[in-house]
Amino acid sequence: MRIVFATFATSCICLAQTPAPIISFEKMHHDFGRISPGKIVSYKFDIMNKGSAPLQIKEVLPACGCTITKLPKWKLEPSETTSIEIYFNSSGMLGNVHKSITVTSDDPVNPKVELTFGASVVREIMPSKSVAIFDELSRYTSASTTIRLESGMESPVEITAVKNSAPYITCEIQREGNDVLLNLSINGQLIPKQSNKGRDTLFVHTTSVEVPSLQFFVEWDMMPEITASHKRIAWSGEVGSELRTNVSLSHSGGKSFKILDVTSTSPYVKVPSFAKNSTSKHEFDVTMVAEAKAGMYYEKLTIKLDDPEQSELEISIAAVLR
Repeated sequence: MRIVFATFATSCICLAQTPAPIISFEKMHHDFGRISPGKIVSYKFDIMNKGSAPLQIKEVLPACGCTITKLPKWKLEPSETTSIEIYFNSSGMLGNVHKSITVTSDDPVNPKVELTFGASVVREIMPSKSVAIFDELSRYTSASTTIRLESGMESPVEITAVKNSAPYITCEIQREGNDVLLNLSINGQLIPKQSNKGRDTLFVHTTSVEVPSLQFFVEWDMMPEITASHKRIAWSGEVGSELRTNVSLSHSGGKSFKILDVTSTSPYVKVPSFAKNSTSKHEFDVTMVAEAKAGMYYEKLTIKLDDPEQSELEISIAAVLR
């Protein structure tokens, strides 16, 4: 037993003394921080051979085509140093980016080493949205929204001009730190009466070389002058029973109007009566008569009005009779 132990110990000592290269990096990861899209940045990863035998670097392989590498020396003597220079192209990228490079050598312990680098690719100016949408805009009030122009490079956003051809849209500029707020307002009273929906363009000019101008769209559609309490009526019931829903019509501007006529696509859907006087609000019942047969119904009620801005209004009706 003593002879076996002595042989093993002697073998271990000989193995430890065998000359071998050891690849060593001063830094394994680099963060480029914030950079703009399309910018090319570079960095040098320093390499040292800390072993007792020459180190042969066999391959330096980037993970993607966005990275180019340069290595001036592929063979390092003990204690000798060199560096891998990387060039990263951020074209077509946005957000947090993480990339890697695999270095292959004849180091017996670490034949493959992965170097990594990252960057936050941001635009110099980053709008919170490109389209401002105003749904069901009243002709008697104004509505507003805000677009934030965020500074991507930690320098103040500077606006030189805001151009807008629509007289009913205004834009006020407000500074908040390095960002700028575009406070948009649209006045329903100034929109032409014959226009029910539209899309306007807002141009914002800046001092930025990268983003000299920005284009925003303002989309809007008008709320009908006269609206119904029920845009759709849904019924479910038994054959032989009458179904009934009370509906009210009101003018958004408080103006008086008349109901001229009411028609239905089905003889089973009726409006028994309605007031013919002029008022800012009308109420009436919509019914499905007891004579209706079993089945599914998809009908439409059309209400004729004397309002010069809105001549009619439609209500959809869906019913299931069992």
